[in-house]
Amino acid sequence: MHLPSHPILRAVAWLSAVVLIAGCSSSDSKARAALGEYQAASAANDLPAARMALLKLVRAKDDVSDYWAELGKVQAQMGSYNDAYYAFTRAHELNRSDPAIVRILTELALRSGDLTQAEAKAEELEILSPGDPWVKLVKGWGEYAQLHFDQALAISDSMLASAPNDTAATILKARALVSLRREDEAIDLLNKHIQDVPSDGASIALLAKIYARSDNWTKVAELTQRVRNIAPTDRDNALLLIEAAFRSGNVGLGRKTSFDLLQPSADPTTVNSVLDLWVEYWPSAQRLDDARRLAGMAAGIEQRLAYADFLSRYGSPSDAIRIAQPTATLPIRAGSAEANAVLADALWRTGRAAEAKTRFDAVLAFDPGMRPLCAAGQNSCFVPAMPRLRCLMHRSW
Repeated sequence: MHLPSHPILRAVAWLSAVVLIAGCSSSDSKARAALGEYQAASAANDLPAARMALLKLVRAKDDVSDYWAELGKVQAQMGSYNDAYYAFTRAHELNRSDPAIVRILTELALRSGDLTQAEAKAEELEILSPGDPWVKLVKGWGEYAQLHFDQALAISDSMLASAPNDTAATILKARALVSLRREDEAIDLLNKHIQDVPSDGASIALLAKIYARSDNWTKVAELTQRVRNIAPTDRDNALLLIEAAFRSGNVGLGRKTSFDLLQPSADPTTVNSVLDLWVEYWPSAQRLDDARRLAGMAAGIEQRLAYADFLSRYGSPSDAIRIAQPTATLPIRAGSAEANAVLADALWRTGRAAEAKTRFDAVLAFDPGMRPLCAAGQNSCFVPAMPRLRCLMHRSW
């Protein structure tokens, strides 16, 4: 997210001056200490440490708009847009005359999809800064949301007439063109734009999604790699890159990007998202070997169970038993219920139906309110409270 305000380091001098003027109270002392930590973190380009220092600073002095604004910038740089919105809202409450803060709030609301809030902030911005392009942009997205694609296109064209390389206006125009079934024009627009602004990850990402609509997965892989170089922490782009790599036949790239995401401490939802892509687009026995190895490296039980569940369903239930069994303890407790469910599924797949039923019954008995959701004739089903819990219907018992 581009923030039209001074970089972190340039704010330090101003913040230092305010803290020095403030005096010698306990809160001032804490603020000075937090400022010192902030300066050190900024010099090291350590955004997490900078955020922690700024959180201490606003706790010590919560009535200074600039402190909150600086925190909001750091939060936004780290992709924590909800936290950034809160910080900028506090800054705005303390200083309602700064159009830069209102502009950022407008952008954050629009990025989050809250068009109503974006329109409210745009009205406020129009008073503080008449003619601000973000006012026109919000109007354009308002037209787009009402399916008035021609009007949205006209607004984007008027913005691009005065600012030809404006990213936000380019994206609005491209989206309007796609919605008007003029995809070739959208592709041409975005290709020309990223030639002029090669670091514009948002436009490259949109172009990749347009190519995905036409199943041009080689092009999608090329573009998502560019986005990954610009924004290496963008999880959604990385997942699209994995899909594009496998679907275009570039297995090596798909595996490499998968491993980048499947770090030992990876979030379990990320692990499951990558494994789902393996299921859909990588029908190779190599995926089982990789899952075994990654399970052995996983830092937590949730990650290990994700791999165990994958192995159980797609060709190696014996490995799933080995992984799940140490934590599938009895009697069932909250911390062992899912391990028992995975183990039961793996036992069933190895022909040990009686043992599997005993485990399934124990898990279901742990929460009598859980009822399996199965259609007649299905071999497995899900219980909402435990996404990987499978019941066995119409089988040997």
